[in-house]
Amino acid sequence: MTRRSDKDLGMDRPIARRDFLQGAAIGVGGVLLGGLAPQLVAAAAEIAEQDHFDNIETSERFPVVDENDEIHGYATPSEVHGNNLRHRAVHILIFNQVGDVYLQQRSRWKDRHPLKWDSSVAGHVTAGENYDETARRELKEELGVDVPLERIFRLTASLRTDREFIWGYRGVISGDLAPNKCEIERGAFFAPAVIDGWTLARPDDFAPGFLESWKAYQRKMDSERTVYPPRNFLRGKRRSIDCLNFRAARRAACFPPNTLSLNILVTTRSPRRKWT
Repeated sequence: MTRRSDKDLGMDRPIARRDFLQGAAIGVGGVLLGGLAPQLVAAAAEIAEQDHFDNIETSERFPVVDENDEIHGYATPSEVHGNNLRHRAVHILIFNQVGDVYLQQRSRWKDRHPLKWDSSVAGHVTAGENYDETARRELKEELGVDVPLERIFRLTASLRTDREFIWGYRGVISGDLAPNKCEIERGAFFAPAVIDGWTLARPDDFAPGFLESWKAYQRKMDSERTVYPPRNFLRGKRRSIDCLNFRAARRAACFPPNTLSLNILVTTRSPRRKWT
């Protein structure tokens, strides 16, 4: 029998020969080891994930910024995190049509906060990017979607944010997500009320940057909420009131508490009663 050469097998390069031999070894191992084949496949997947993060480490560089978020240089992720240098990041909250928020559990291979729950998308600004460009890139890389994003809050770099200046974004999807398994361990949609209770009861389940981002998002939502008078407040009345003092209105019409002032326009019929 004539022995076939590497060239006959279509392997002109050493790397092709190596890949061929590795594949053959895995095939034989699967046959011989039987039940251990799935474990070998899982181990290979973990090695691939680790290689993914190693490649990122060697190729990415982060802008290093000062207390005013001005760029003063660039460094690798390990240099930035190892020396607690100020840098930039984005957090994105993705909502579905019923108002639930998608949270991701960070990959076990992350150098910081592995397996902690985090924003829908979170990532670092890299050299040559601004915040908006990073947000669009990270959303596509981590969840496989491209939807309009709205800036909703900004956080200053501190120990609570891992020395990150953070811009937070909000987006809404109508279809399915395609989470990147190399970046995300798992993910799910949660009602905001569930997240509120979860973060209060078990804050250690979450990455610190998410906890600060969620607080900033809640503050933003509180500032946008409009308080309306009770339905019976306008019944049978026609009168104009400008710059109404909210405390007096709450005493008269049972407005909810915890608001300092409110400018509204109300019409009533009776001119007799005066508001202060």
